Amino acid sequence: MRKKKVRKRREVKNKKERSKKERGEEESEEYREMQFHKKMLAAHS
Repeated sequence: MRKKKVRKRREVKNKKERSKKERGEEESEEYREMQFHKKMLAAHS
């Protein structure tokens, strides 16, 4: 029982780190798109 708990906690930690990495990449991608749209809007107005 105890070993299972430890492994589960490690999996959760890995999942959190992995999701943090993925979220960071997604945010930078969205940020780039936002900057691109802002440039487009500025060019139009």
